[in-house]
Amino acid sequence: SKMPAPVVQANTCTPEHAAMGHCKMPTPAQARQPVQPAAKTAPKPAAAQANTCTPEHEAMGHCQMPAPAPQPALKPAAAQADTCTPEHEAMGHCKSASTPTIPVSDGSASEDIPMPFPGAMHMADDPFLSKVMINRFEIVDSDEGDKPVVLEAEAWFGKDLNKLWLKADVERVGSETEEARLQLLYSHAIAPYWDIQAGIRKDFKPVQREWATVGVKGLAPYFFDVDAALFVGEGGKTAATLSGEYELMLSQKTAVIPELSLNLYGQDDPETGVGSGLSNANLSLRLQHEFKREFAPYIGVTWNKLFGGTADYAREAGKATRDTQVMMGIQAWF
Repeated sequence: SKMPAPVVQANTCTPEHAAMGHCKMPTPAQARQPVQPAAKTAPKPAAAQANTCTPEHEAMGHCQMPAPAPQPALKPAAAQADTCTPEHEAMGHCKSASTPTIPVSDGSASEDIPMPFPGAMHMADDPFLSKVMINRFEIVDSDEGDKPVVLEAEAWFGKDLNKLWLKADVERVGSETEEARLQLLYSHAIAPYWDIQAGIRKDFKPVQREWATVGVKGLAPYFFDVDAALFVGEGGKTAATLSGEYELMLSQKTAVIPELSLNLYGQDDPETGVGSGLSNANLSLRLQHEFKREFAPYIGVTWNKLFGGTADYAREAGKATRDTQVMMGIQAWF
């Protein structure tokens, strides 16, 4: 059998390239040999080099760790539709994902926020609360030329049904205190907006005396604030006071407040200059503006008239039995 002819690769060297020394032309003997194309073999893929880089070597800069393959992003779970209806939630079968809330206030917020409904107020348990109120702190210009300074203040401490009240009334003319008294009262709620109060009263000026007292305080129909008290003192002395006021709102912060107060005594008392029966009546009218709910200045006018034996004692002392006064003051609470 014949041996296969050796495979000779075709020479592509041109005379120009051979002259420049880039290649070598074949000899005449080589040029006469048959030329067969060399068999082509598919290149083998290079084996992937094992990564021997450790985190310690990478930290020292000797090598570099391969980047981790990116992880597919997690798709957010579809929000579950809220299928809880108000009827089912009221029966306790489910709970709504979002229940709207209504802001409420106890009246001290500067915004116009409503009071909580009675159910919410009942669920607030019965916390211990306190409040201090300056009902009147004013300077008065009277017909007699005096300029007395008057203070009427109250404070209470306690819970919803039971409270301890302090009431103070002071009137000064110049550097002298004309009237001063203090009351310590226990207050118990007997009906919505109504309290019964009982305690003691101490008079410091013009005469020192002690009284036992019982009274009621509350909000009458048509929003009249009423305060009535009966006093029993030493030697069978008795007295009673009755006052009422109404707040007529002209705007959210401005009000006109008329107030009427009466004082009665069971017997004549020459030491203090009061007679039995109706002693005096006081009618005042104030224009008040709230810059804040806790602070409200006011101006006003007061008419005062003495009756019966009290008027007789005033005439004997050379004093008028009626007086018109202009006042200016503030009302505050905290």
